[in-house]
Amino acid sequence: MRSLLQKYRENFLYYTLMLVFISINMLLMVGESYWFMLLPFVILIFWGMIYHPDTIFLFLAFCTPLSLKVDFKEFGVSVDLPTEPLLLAMMGLFFMKLIIDGTFDKKILRHPLTIVIIFNLAWILITAFSSSMFTVSIKFFISRLWYVVVFYFIASNVFMKFKNLRNYF
Repeated sequence: MRSLLQKYRENFLYYTLMLVFISINMLLMVGESYWFMLLPFVILIFWGMIYHPDTIFLFLAFCTPLSLKVDFKEFGVSVDLPTEPLLLAMMGLFFMKLIIDGTFDKKILRHPLTIVIIFNLAWILITAFSSSMFTVSIKFFISRLWYVVVFYFIASNVFMKFKNLRNYF
């Protein structure tokens, strides 16, 4: 009897959340705002980043040549969707994991290429402070940082498994 009641509560919560999502989505669609429809995909991507980062990395590699540039003229910004938000989220997750765990493969950190890359990033950051266009320089540093973190540091961990290397190709 207890498990039946617990299952009923879980189903009730599931259907209630689904009904709330559909209702909010319908109200926003009447106002011609379609961004809320992306919420399930965003939740799925974040879940995948936490539990299956290898798969999300391979998905990102697949999406990179297919990305679309979207201009937000009111902000004066253009974004490549879906790659740049994914890159930013993966970089943030990488730094959070680094802060929490504090572990990273020492062989990769001592590699000469890694030292040159870190030196280059440090130099870009130092010169950004003396730049005449500080915000442009910082944005350049951040965009360089998310590409390096994802496609060098995360990729070095992902490609340690031969299966991922084969799937990538």
